[in-house]
Amino acid sequence: MKKVIYFQTQIENAMEIITLTRHQLYDLVWKEPMLSLSKRFNISGVGLRKMCRRLNIPVPQAGHWQKVKFGKKLSQVKLPKDFDDKDTVSLEIRDRQSESDIRLPSFRSIREEIKSDPRLFLTVPEKLTNPDKLIMAARNQLLDNKQFSRFQGVLTTHGETIDISVSKKFVARSLRFMDTLIKVLKTRGHDIQVQSSGWKKITSVVMGEQNIRILFRERLKRVIVNNGRYNSTELQPSGVLYFRLEGENSREWADNETPIENFLPDIVAKLELEGHKMKILASERQKAREKREAEERIRKELEKRRLEEFNDFKNLLGKFSRWQKAKQLREYLNELEKSAIANDSITSELKSWISRAREKTDWYDPMIEKEDKWLDGFKREDLEIPQTIERVRW
Repeated sequence: MKKVIYFQTQIENAMEIITLTRHQLYDLVWKEPMLSLSKRFNISGVGLRKMCRRLNIPVPQAGHWQKVKFGKKLSQVKLPKDFDDKDTVSLEIRDRQSESDIRLPSFRSIREEIKSDPRLFLTVPEKLTNPDKLIMAARNQLLDNKQFSRFQGVLTTHGETIDISVSKKFVARSLRFMDTLIKVLKTRGHDIQVQSSGWKKITSVVMGEQNIRILFRERLKRVIVNNGRYNSTELQPSGVLYFRLEGENSREWADNETPIENFLPDIVAKLELEGHKMKILASERQKAREKREAEERIRKELEKRRLEEFNDFKNLLGKFSRWQKAKQLREYLNELEKSAIANDSITSELKSWISRAREKTDWYDPMIEKEDKWLDGFKREDLEIPQTIERVRW
């Protein structure tokens, strides 16, 4: 009967430990190469071999896996049974360094690094020079006189274009600011991504696998308007520009005593800091997902083992019952034959019937399970033998 192997895991201080039986470790070293196992567990190949030697576990010889690779069938050395030492070992599963273990840089340190980066031009120029293609597309849209405006005097980009919404007098300033920001970000190794879905447009800073949404706006104010009959309100440009970083840790920079252009190093530093945070969060979520999947896999393996153990015992009981009934059936047939002989009522027909009954009993007996051309195809387990067998009258 094939032995079902399962394992137990525990998490201690973010370190996953796997406990293996001696038989289970033996199965592993014959299932995959030592190098592969050493990469999975926090142990060297030499250390793993020493562990096997200590537990008297035979391991494949040199060249074994190369031969297997080319399709050769090789015999497996059996696990010796004469071993009285502790029959379990604990191994630490090798894991990449957790992102949370990496110290998160401070906003100040990132900002100082940006300010001291000689490749960057952090001052917004008075004139747009050699603009990025995204800025050129935005410029063409904002200066289009046919553009429809949702709010009085506000010009808004549309489609797959960088997200800007300002009044006409701030178009040039917004383009110069965003062009400088894009160039700084690209020099720092990041990229800009624009998407559009109907009326909704999304501009994102791409940092590795993390996307951070950004937008540039002119703040709107509510103004009371008299149309001659009654007063109403409408939203109009306020003359205050702001740049916004969207997300869980949203942040906004706006014109006040200091113009928004002076916040460029702070904006880039905040974007990079959020990129670091999102990367760590994504890593932790991935680890939590992997942990849940591992726990679910173990739960299913244990449930499978429980079911197999139950079915195995059920099968054992079934075979015991068949064996017991087969013994009783043979005794009955022997007594039937003796009785017929003693009463001088034995006939050729009865002899043939008893002989055939014994053949059927051999088919039913789990110790023999003799082939029978008439009964083969039926399941022995489905055959119900009455507890009391009445004597056949002849």
